[in-house]
Amino acid sequence: MPGFIKKIVVNNEVFDFEFIEIHSPSGLKYFVTVQNDFKTISSFEMKNGFLGWSIAPPAPEWVNDLQETLEHAIAENLHKIKNSD
Repeated sequence: MPGFIKKIVVNNEVFDFEFIEIHSPSGLKYFVTVQNDFKTISSFEMKNGFLGWSIAPPAPEWVNDLQETLEHAIAENLHKIKNSD
């Protein structure tokens, strides 16, 4: 499964957000695992819907606060993939 990792700083701590691409009948999704110092902190899904990418519940509030940043990370990655063809 293709994917990518994006480092994001939250409250002066660096977290690795690992996006794993999932193809489902409803469309492209990402399963996201958040790690800090090799420990898994959180996991959640991001779905591409009518209004764009959204975080599927349940996800911690601090992750929901990063909605725009996570959307941007996905858009950047998809742009890189498109331009590499």
